[in-house]
Amino acid sequence: MILSESEALTFLAGVGLRAAKPVLFDSVELPEDRAETIAFPVMIKTTGAAALESGRHGFLSYAGDAGDLRRKLERMTGGTTPASRTCQRILENCIADGWVFSIDFFVDNARGLSIMTIGPSSFSIAESGVQSLSRQVEFVRDPLQPLRRYQALAMAKKAAVPAVGLRQVSDLIVQLDTLFFAKDCLRMTIDPISLGSDGKISIAGCWLELDDDGLFRHPDIQMKGTASGEPLEAKARAQGITYVELGGDIAILSAGAGATMGLVDMVHHFGGRPANFIDTMGGASIETIRNLANLVLDKAGTDPSIKVILMVMHLSATPLQPVVETFVQTITTRPPRQPIVGFLQAGGGALLNYSLTEAHSSLRKCGVQVESDLSLAIEKAVRLSGREGKRAVRTDPEIISSS
Repeated sequence: MILSESEALTFLAGVGLRAAKPVLFDSVELPEDRAETIAFPVMIKTTGAAALESGRHGFLSYAGDAGDLRRKLERMTGGTTPASRTCQRILENCIADGWVFSIDFFVDNARGLSIMTIGPSSFSIAESGVQSLSRQVEFVRDPLQPLRRYQALAMAKKAAVPAVGLRQVSDLIVQLDTLFFAKDCLRMTIDPISLGSDGKISIAGCWLELDDDGLFRHPDIQMKGTASGEPLEAKARAQGITYVELGGDIAILSAGAGATMGLVDMVHHFGGRPANFIDTMGGASIETIRNLANLVLDKAGTDPSIKVILMVMHLSATPLQPVVETFVQTITTRPPRQPIVGFLQAGGGALLNYSLTEAHSSLRKCGVQVESDLSLAIEKAVRLSGREGKRAVRTDPEIISSS
Protein backbone atom coordinates (compact mmCIF):
# COMPACT_ATOMS: atom_id res chain seq x y z
CA MET A 1 0.00 0.00 0.00
CA ILE A 2 1.30 3.43 -0.95
CA LEU A 3 -0.03 6.27 1.19
CA SER A 4 -0.65 9.72 -0.21
CA GLU A 5 1.52 12.45 1.28
CA SER A 6 -1.25 13.81 3.49
CA GLU A 7 -2.04 10.26 4.71
CA ALA A 8 1.65 9.58 5.36
CA LEU A 9 2.03 12.80 7.35
CA THR A 10 -1.12 11.98 9.33
CA PHE A 11 0.30 8.51 9.97
CA LEU A 12 3.58 9.95 11.30
CA ALA A 13 1.75 12.49 13.45
CA GLY A 14 -0.36 9.66 14.87
CA VAL A 15 2.72 7.88 16.19
CA GLY A 16 3.95 11.00 17.96
CA LEU A 17 6.26 12.61 15.40
CA ARG A 18 6.09 16.32 14.64
CA ALA A 19 4.70 16.30 11.11
CA ALA A 20 3.16 19.07 9.03
CA LYS A 21 -0.51 19.24 8.13
CA PRO A 22 -0.51 20.30 4.47
CA VAL A 23 -3.12 22.67 3.09
CA LEU A 24 -3.52 22.08 -0.64
CA PHE A 25 -4.35 24.52 -3.41
CA ASP A 26 -4.05 24.39 -7.18
CA SER A 27 -4.16 28.03 -8.27
CA VAL A 28 -2.19 31.18 -7.47
CA GLU A 29 -5.56 32.95 -7.06
CA LEU A 30 -6.37 31.17 -3.81
CA PRO A 31 -3.24 30.76 -1.67
CA GLU A 32 -3.76 33.82 0.53
CA ASP A 33 -7.08 32.51 1.83
CA ARG A 34 -5.56 29.11 2.49
CA ALA A 35 -2.55 30.61 4.22
CA GLU A 36 -4.82 32.59 6.54
CA THR A 37 -6.09 29.28 7.94
CA ILE A 38 -2.52 28.52 9.04
CA ALA A 39 -1.38 32.06 9.89
CA PHE A 40 1.76 33.63 8.49
CA PRO A 41 4.63 33.00 8.23
CA VAL A 42 4.32 29.82 6.14
CA MET A 43 6.66 27.52 4.28
CA ILE A 44 5.66 26.89 0.65
CA LYS A 45 6.37 23.64 -1.13
CA THR A 46 5.65 23.21 -4.83
CA THR A 47 6.00 20.01 -6.82
CA GLY A 48 5.35 19.10 -10.42
CA ALA A 49 6.70 19.13 -13.95
CA ALA A 50 8.63 22.37 -13.59
CA ALA A 51 10.60 20.93 -10.68
CA LEU A 52 11.16 17.58 -12.34
CA GLU A 53 12.49 19.28 -15.47
CA SER A 54 15.10 20.97 -13.31
CA GLY A 55 16.13 17.64 -11.78
CA ARG A 56 14.51 18.35 -8.40
CA HIS A 57 11.40 16.98 -6.70
CA GLY A 58 10.16 20.49 -5.97
CA PHE A 59 10.89 23.92 -4.54
CA LEU A 60 10.76 25.28 -1.00
CA SER A 61 10.31 28.88 -0.02
CA TYR A 62 9.24 31.08 2.90
CA ALA A 63 6.58 33.79 2.93
CA GLY A 64 5.99 36.29 5.71
CA ASP A 65 2.75 37.82 4.40
CA ALA A 66 0.15 37.56 1.61
CA GLY A 67 2.05 39.80 -0.82
CA ASP A 68 5.25 37.91 -0.26
CA LEU A 69 3.38 34.62 -0.77
CA ARG A 70 1.98 35.71 -4.16
CA ARG A 71 5.34 36.95 -5.40
CA LYS A 72 7.09 33.75 -4.35
CA LEU A 73 4.49 31.53 -5.98
CA GLU A 74 4.58 33.45 -9.25
CA ARG A 75 8.36 33.11 -9.32
CA MET A 76 8.31 29.42 -8.34
CA THR A 77 5.53 28.33 -10.71
CA GLY A 78 5.65 30.86 -13.51
CA GLY A 79 2.31 32.28 -12.36
CA THR A 80 0.29 30.50 -15.04
CA THR A 81 1.33 26.89 -14.58
CA PRO A 82 -1.79 24.69 -14.95
CA ALA A 83 -2.89 22.73 -11.93
CA SER A 84 -2.46 19.55 -13.98
CA ARG A 85 1.28 20.24 -14.16
CA THR A 86 2.00 21.64 -10.72
CA CYS A 87 0.55 20.82 -7.34
CA GLN A 88 1.37 23.48 -4.75
CA ARG A 89 1.19 22.91 -1.02
CA ILE A 90 1.38 25.30 1.90
CA LEU A 91 2.73 23.66 5.03
CA GLU A 92 1.99 24.88 8.53
CA ASN A 93 5.53 24.28 9.75
CA CYS A 94 7.74 27.22 8.89
CA ILE A 95 11.48 27.80 9.13
CA ALA A 96 12.64 31.33 8.49
CA ASP A 97 16.22 30.12 8.75
CA GLY A 98 17.88 26.78 9.33
CA TRP A 99 18.44 23.59 7.34
CA VAL A 100 16.52 20.95 5.40
CA PHE A 101 17.53 17.36 4.70
CA SER A 102 16.08 13.95 3.88
CA ILE A 103 16.08 10.50 5.49
CA ASP A 104 15.34 7.40 3.42
CA PHE A 105 14.72 3.82 4.55
CA PHE A 106 14.25 1.10 1.96
CA VAL A 107 14.79 -2.58 1.22
CA ASP A 108 17.32 -3.23 -1.54
CA ASN A 109 15.96 -6.46 -3.04
CA ALA A 110 18.85 -6.76 -5.48
CA ARG A 111 21.38 -6.91 -2.65
CA GLY A 112 19.04 -8.36 -0.03
CA LEU A 113 19.81 -5.53 2.37
CA SER A 114 17.98 -2.94 4.46
CA ILE A 115 19.42 0.48 3.68
CA MET A 116 19.12 3.84 5.40
CA THR A 117 20.45 7.13 4.04
CA ILE A 118 20.57 10.69 5.38
CA GLY A 119 21.58 13.59 3.20
CA PRO A 120 20.54 16.61 1.12
CA SER A 121 16.89 17.33 0.44
CA SER A 122 15.69 16.75 -3.11
CA PHE A 123 13.89 20.09 -2.94
CA SER A 124 15.53 23.22 -4.27
CA ILE A 125 15.69 25.91 -1.59
CA ALA A 126 14.49 29.33 -2.70
CA GLU A 127 15.45 31.14 0.51
CA SER A 128 18.98 32.34 1.28
CA GLY A 129 18.38 31.77 4.99
CA VAL A 130 17.64 28.07 4.52
CA GLN A 131 20.35 25.57 3.63
CA SER A 132 20.43 21.91 2.65
CA LEU A 133 22.87 19.35 3.99
CA SER A 134 25.71 18.81 1.53
CA ARG A 135 26.70 15.22 2.32
CA GLN A 136 24.84 11.93 1.95
CA VAL A 137 25.61 8.97 4.18
CA GLU A 138 24.46 5.38 3.62
CA PHE A 139 24.10 2.84 6.40
CA VAL A 140 23.41 -0.88 5.87
CA ARG A 141 21.00 -2.08 8.55
CA ASP A 142 20.99 -5.46 10.22
CA PRO A 143 17.22 -6.11 10.51
CA LEU A 144 17.85 -8.52 13.39
CA GLN A 145 19.49 -5.85 15.54
CA PRO A 146 17.91 -2.56 16.71
CA LEU A 147 19.56 0.64 15.56
CA ARG A 148 21.54 2.14 18.42
CA ARG A 149 21.50 5.83 19.20
CA TYR A 150 25.30 6.08 18.88
CA GLN A 151 25.01 4.70 15.34
CA ALA A 152 22.37 7.29 14.45
CA LEU A 153 24.50 10.03 16.01
CA ALA A 154 27.55 8.92 13.97
CA MET A 155 25.46 9.07 10.78
CA ALA A 156 24.17 12.55 11.58
CA LYS A 157 27.71 13.77 12.19
CA LYS A 158 28.97 12.26 8.90
CA ALA A 159 26.09 13.98 7.07
CA ALA A 160 27.28 17.30 8.55
CA VAL A 161 24.12 17.94 10.56
CA PRO A 162 24.67 21.21 12.49
CA ALA A 163 25.63 20.73 16.14
CA VAL A 164 22.43 22.43 17.33
CA GLY A 165 20.38 19.60 15.81
CA LEU A 166 22.56 16.53 16.32
CA ARG A 167 20.66 15.19 19.29
CA GLN A 168 17.21 15.77 17.80
CA VAL A 169 18.20 14.31 14.41
CA SER A 170 19.76 11.17 15.93
CA ASP A 171 16.63 10.63 18.06
CA LEU A 172 14.46 11.06 14.95
CA ILE A 173 16.53 8.51 13.02
CA VAL A 174 16.05 5.92 15.78
CA GLN A 175 12.29 6.60 15.93
CA LEU A 176 11.89 6.29 12.15
CA ASP A 177 14.00 3.14 12.04
CA THR A 178 11.84 1.51 14.72
CA LEU A 179 8.69 2.56 12.87
CA PHE A 180 9.99 1.26 9.54
CA PHE A 181 10.38 -2.30 10.82
CA ALA A 182 7.45 -2.30 13.25
CA LYS A 183 4.95 -1.32 10.54
CA ASP A 184 6.30 -3.60 7.78
CA CYS A 185 7.36 -0.72 5.56
CA LEU A 186 8.97 -1.31 2.19
CA ARG A 187 10.09 2.28 1.74
CA MET A 188 9.93 5.41 3.87
CA THR A 189 11.24 8.63 2.39
CA ILE A 190 11.07 11.67 4.69
CA ASP A 191 11.79 14.73 2.55
CA PRO A 192 12.08 17.51 3.41
CA ILE A 193 12.79 17.53 7.13
CA SER A 194 13.21 21.04 8.45
CA LEU A 195 15.66 21.85 11.21
CA GLY A 196 15.26 25.35 12.56
CA SER A 197 18.07 27.42 14.02
CA ASP A 198 16.42 26.75 17.39
CA GLY A 199 17.06 23.02 16.93
CA LYS A 200 13.39 22.07 16.46
CA ILE A 201 12.62 19.47 13.82
CA SER A 202 9.50 19.23 11.62
CA ILE A 203 8.68 16.62 8.99
CA ALA A 204 7.38 18.54 5.99
CA GLY A 205 7.02 15.73 3.46
CA CYS A 206 6.78 11.94 3.41
CA TRP A 207 6.46 9.10 0.89
CA LEU A 208 5.47 5.82 2.54
CA GLU A 209 4.95 2.32 1.13
CA LEU A 210 3.71 -0.50 3.37
CA ASP A 211 3.93 -4.22 2.68
CA ASP A 212 0.42 -5.31 1.65
CA ASP A 213 0.98 -8.77 3.14
CA GLY A 214 1.67 -7.24 6.56
CA LEU A 215 -1.41 -4.99 6.76
CA PHE A 216 -3.39 -7.56 8.75
CA ARG A 217 -0.93 -7.02 11.60
CA HIS A 218 -1.72 -3.30 11.72
CA PRO A 219 -5.46 -2.70 12.13
CA ASP A 220 -4.56 0.77 13.43
CA ILE A 221 -3.59 1.84 9.91
CA GLN A 222 -6.90 3.04 8.54
CA MET A 223 -5.78 4.76 5.35
CA LYS A 224 -7.16 4.70 1.84
CA GLY A 225 -3.76 4.46 0.20
CA THR A 226 -3.05 2.98 -3.19
CA ALA A 227 -2.62 -0.75 -3.47
CA SER A 228 0.85 -1.58 -4.61
CA GLY A 229 0.68 -4.45 -7.04
CA GLU A 230 -1.93 -5.78 -9.44
CA PRO A 231 -5.60 -4.67 -9.34
CA LEU A 232 -6.76 -8.27 -8.96
CA GLU A 233 -4.54 -8.65 -5.88
CA ALA A 234 -6.25 -5.65 -4.27
CA LYS A 235 -9.70 -6.98 -5.21
CA ALA A 236 -8.87 -10.41 -3.78
CA ARG A 237 -7.56 -8.90 -0.56
CA ALA A 238 -10.85 -7.07 -0.05
CA GLN A 239 -12.65 -10.43 -0.33
CA GLY A 240 -10.35 -12.22 2.11
CA ILE A 241 -8.53 -14.11 -0.65
CA THR A 242 -4.80 -14.30 -1.27
CA TYR A 243 -4.02 -13.78 -4.96
CA VAL A 244 -0.52 -13.45 -6.39
CA GLU A 245 0.38 -12.84 -10.02
CA LEU A 246 3.00 -15.28 -11.34
CA GLY A 247 3.21 -14.13 -14.95
CA GLY A 248 2.39 -17.42 -16.71
CA ASP A 249 -0.31 -18.47 -19.18
CA ILE A 250 -2.20 -21.16 -17.21
CA ALA A 251 -4.74 -19.57 -14.85
CA ILE A 252 -5.02 -21.55 -11.61
CA LEU A 253 -8.39 -22.01 -9.90
CA SER A 254 -7.87 -23.89 -6.65
CA ALA A 255 -8.41 -23.59 -2.90
CA GLY A 256 -6.10 -24.21 0.03
CA ALA A 257 -2.58 -22.84 0.28
CA GLY A 258 -0.82 -26.22 0.49
CA ALA A 259 -2.82 -27.77 -2.34
CA THR A 260 -2.35 -24.74 -4.57
CA MET A 261 1.40 -24.53 -3.91
CA GLY A 262 1.70 -28.21 -4.80
CA LEU A 263 -0.38 -27.60 -7.94
CA VAL A 264 1.84 -24.70 -9.01
CA ASP A 265 4.91 -26.92 -8.56
CA MET A 266 3.33 -29.70 -10.59
CA VAL A 267 2.46 -27.33 -13.42
CA HIS A 268 6.12 -26.28 -13.51
CA HIS A 269 7.15 -29.95 -13.37
CA PHE A 270 5.07 -30.73 -16.46
CA GLY A 271 6.60 -27.79 -18.35
CA GLY A 272 3.82 -25.24 -17.88
CA ARG A 273 3.82 -21.68 -16.57
CA PRO A 274 1.17 -20.91 -13.90
CA ALA A 275 -0.32 -17.44 -14.10
CA ASN A 276 -1.28 -17.04 -10.47
CA PHE A 277 -1.39 -18.38 -6.95
CA ILE A 278 -4.71 -18.25 -5.10
CA ASP A 279 -5.81 -19.21 -1.59
CA THR A 280 -8.96 -18.71 0.46
CA MET A 281 -7.19 -17.74 3.73
CA GLY A 282 -9.18 -19.98 6.03
CA GLY A 283 -12.17 -21.95 4.85
CA ALA A 284 -13.91 -22.29 1.50
CA SER A 285 -17.54 -21.23 1.83
CA ILE A 286 -19.79 -21.22 -1.22
CA GLU A 287 -19.48 -17.43 -1.44
CA THR A 288 -15.70 -17.74 -1.31
CA ILE A 289 -15.78 -20.38 -4.06
CA ARG A 290 -17.84 -18.00 -6.20
CA ASN A 291 -15.35 -15.20 -5.57
CA LEU A 292 -12.46 -17.51 -6.45
CA ALA A 293 -14.07 -18.42 -9.75
CA ASN A 294 -14.87 -14.81 -10.60
CA LEU A 295 -11.32 -13.66 -9.82
CA VAL A 296 -9.82 -16.28 -12.12
CA LEU A 297 -12.38 -15.49 -14.83
CA ASP A 298 -11.48 -11.80 -14.44
CA LYS A 299 -7.85 -12.76 -14.99
CA ALA A 300 -8.71 -14.86 -18.03
CA GLY A 301 -10.89 -12.12 -19.47
CA THR A 302 -8.42 -9.28 -19.10
CA ASP A 303 -5.06 -10.97 -19.71
CA PRO A 304 -4.54 -11.96 -23.37
CA SER A 305 -1.61 -14.19 -22.41
CA ILE A 306 -3.89 -16.69 -20.62
CA LYS A 307 -4.31 -19.80 -22.80
CA VAL A 308 -6.15 -22.18 -20.48
CA ILE A 309 -7.78 -22.37 -17.04
CA LEU A 310 -6.84 -25.24 -14.73
CA MET A 311 -9.49 -25.90 -12.07
CA VAL A 312 -8.51 -28.28 -9.25
CA MET A 313 -10.52 -28.89 -6.07
CA HIS A 314 -9.86 -31.21 -3.12
CA LEU A 315 -12.89 -31.46 -0.81
CA SER A 316 -13.45 -33.41 2.38
CA ALA A 317 -15.85 -31.43 4.57
CA THR A 318 -17.40 -28.89 2.19
CA PRO A 319 -20.32 -30.58 0.35
CA LEU A 320 -19.46 -31.31 -3.27
CA GLN A 321 -22.85 -30.54 -4.80
CA PRO A 322 -23.15 -26.79 -3.95
CA VAL A 323 -19.51 -26.29 -4.97
CA VAL A 324 -20.10 -27.83 -8.39
CA GLU A 325 -23.38 -25.94 -8.82
CA THR A 326 -21.57 -22.68 -8.00
CA PHE A 327 -18.89 -23.41 -10.60
CA VAL A 328 -21.47 -24.34 -13.22
CA GLN A 329 -23.55 -21.22 -12.57
CA THR A 330 -20.51 -18.91 -12.67
CA ILE A 331 -19.03 -20.45 -15.82
CA THR A 332 -22.41 -20.49 -17.58
CA THR A 333 -23.03 -16.83 -16.70
CA ARG A 334 -19.68 -15.64 -17.98
CA PRO A 335 -18.11 -18.30 -20.22
CA PRO A 336 -14.39 -17.69 -20.82
CA ARG A 337 -12.76 -17.74 -24.25
CA GLN A 338 -10.15 -20.21 -22.97
CA PRO A 339 -10.75 -23.94 -22.43
CA ILE A 340 -11.16 -25.12 -18.83
CA VAL A 341 -9.49 -28.31 -17.65
CA GLY A 342 -10.79 -29.66 -14.36
CA PHE A 343 -9.99 -32.22 -11.67
CA LEU A 344 -12.10 -32.95 -8.59
CA GLN A 345 -11.21 -35.05 -5.58
CA ALA A 346 -13.72 -35.57 -2.78
CA GLY A 347 -14.26 -37.83 0.18
CA GLY A 348 -16.07 -38.15 3.50
CA GLY A 349 -18.90 -35.70 4.06
CA ALA A 350 -18.27 -33.97 0.74
CA LEU A 351 -19.89 -36.91 -1.09
CA LEU A 352 -23.10 -36.85 0.93
CA ASN A 353 -26.01 -37.39 -1.51
CA TYR A 354 -23.80 -36.46 -4.49
CA SER A 355 -21.19 -38.51 -6.34
CA LEU A 356 -18.10 -37.62 -8.33
CA THR A 357 -19.74 -39.10 -11.43
CA GLU A 358 -22.63 -36.64 -11.09
CA ALA A 359 -20.17 -33.79 -10.50
CA HIS A 360 -18.14 -34.68 -13.59
CA SER A 361 -21.29 -34.88 -15.70
CA SER A 362 -22.48 -31.42 -14.58
CA LEU A 363 -19.10 -29.80 -15.27
CA ARG A 364 -18.74 -31.44 -18.70
CA LYS A 365 -22.16 -30.11 -19.71
CA CYS A 366 -20.90 -26.54 -19.24
CA GLY A 367 -17.71 -27.17 -21.21
CA VAL A 368 -15.18 -28.18 -18.55
CA GLN A 369 -12.77 -30.87 -19.78
CA VAL A 370 -12.78 -33.04 -16.65
CA GLU A 371 -9.99 -35.52 -16.04
CA SER A 372 -10.14 -38.18 -13.34
CA ASP A 373 -6.38 -38.04 -12.72
CA LEU A 374 -4.57 -34.88 -11.57
CA SER A 375 -1.46 -35.57 -13.65
CA LEU A 376 -3.55 -36.00 -16.79
CA ALA A 377 -5.39 -32.74 -16.09
CA ILE A 378 -2.13 -30.82 -15.69
CA GLU A 379 -0.64 -32.44 -18.79
CA LYS A 380 -3.68 -31.46 -20.86
CA ALA A 381 -3.60 -27.88 -19.53
CA VAL A 382 0.09 -27.57 -20.42
CA ARG A 383 -0.60 -28.96 -23.91
CA LEU A 384 -3.51 -26.56 -24.45
CA SER A 385 -1.24 -23.67 -23.43
CA GLY A 386 0.88 -24.47 -26.47
CA ARG A 387 3.77 -26.12 -24.66
CA GLU A 388 5.14 -29.60 -25.02
CA GLY A 389 5.87 -30.72 -21.48
CA LYS A 390 6.37 -34.04 -19.74
CA ARG A 391 3.89 -36.80 -20.40
CA ALA A 392 1.81 -38.05 -17.50
CA VAL A 393 1.88 -41.73 -16.56
CA ARG A 394 -1.58 -43.00 -17.42
CA THR A 395 -2.59 -45.07 -14.42
CA ASP A 396 -6.23 -44.01 -14.18
CA PRO A 397 -8.59 -46.99 -14.31
CA GLU A 398 -11.02 -45.22 -16.66
CA ILE A 399 -8.21 -44.44 -19.09
CA ILE A 400 -6.83 -48.02 -19.02
CA SER A 401 -10.20 -49.64 -19.50
CA SER A 402 -11.02 -47.44 -22.48
CA SER A 403 -7.71 -48.06 -24.27
